[in-house]
Amino acid sequence: MLLSDIIKSVYPEIAVVDAMRTGQKKQYYKAKEKNSDAHPVEYLYLRTLVELFIEVPSVKNGLPVNEELIGWLRNLNQFRILVMHPVCSIAASRSPENIADFTKRAHEVIQRLQVMSDGLRGFGGSGSPPQPEHLG
Repeated sequence: MLLSDIIKSVYPEIAVVDAMRTGQKKQYYKAKEKNSDAHPVEYLYLRTLVELFIEVPSVKNGLPVNEELIGWLRNLNQFRILVMHPVCSIAASRSPENIADFTKRAHEVIQRLQVMSDGLRGFGGSGSPPQPEHLG
């Protein structure tokens, strides 16, 4: 996932662990004790990934996504529930226009996240990220 790649590139592992909820930390440390190679970002909920992403300095300055697309990211959980729901189809719960708008915005966000992720991997990260004490 692009958000995970960006968080891994920008934040030190300890900052990601600090953003976890208690249960996630327990799972992560239990896996680490068993020599799991899992990165702590793999234990985060989507909402926490988005909040960490929003705190990245370049994102706070409007790059690579603007406020409208940040709002889309924050509301992504609503669509995750619809897409993953075993008996409720997204087509039955949303209008064709709403689905088309969602798809258009998803494409735009993915393109922008990909550019950011590629840039971070090519340049080895960017600046020092904020510490996420308010998250978790």
